[in-house]
Amino acid sequence: MADITHGTWIKDGKAVYKVFSNGIQVYGRNLFSVHDWNANNSPVLNFVPYMNIKLEPNTAYTLTTSINLSSDGWCDVFFFKDDEIPSSPTNGVSSGSGRTLTTSSTGNVKVGVRNHSVSDGTNWVKLEKGTIATPWSPAPEDISK
Repeated sequence: MADITHGTWIKDGKAVYKVFSNGIQVYGRNLFSVHDWNANNSPVLNFVPYMNIKLEPNTAYTLTTSINLSSDGWCDVFFFKDDEIPSSPTNGVSSGSGRTLTTSSTGNVKVGVRNHSVSDGTNWVKLEKGTIATPWSPAPEDISK
């Protein structure tokens, strides 16, 4: 049986990737670590600080956030591949409007956040394997740090 630790499912000392209830996915492991974001040297592309994340190749992942569109309608969170640049119409993510992408053969993706802090607990970003967005939970790495 898995235990919930600060909103993250743990079984046998390891993070669980998915939890189902009555055949419906109710939990997905958050792969976006605030600890890693804070340790990132913040490269910038198109005025957006971002971090590189290595995921499984040729696999679908979904990014969601609590950050709303800006007052002028632009996204401040982005989920994109190596050959893309941050752009609201093509890879922007906002509250209520997540983005799913399938990684390339390298598995490399980028997550960018501008104009908002994800470090103080006010805003969140969740990256999870698959095409189903589940409620926010912290990354297991953030709980142990």
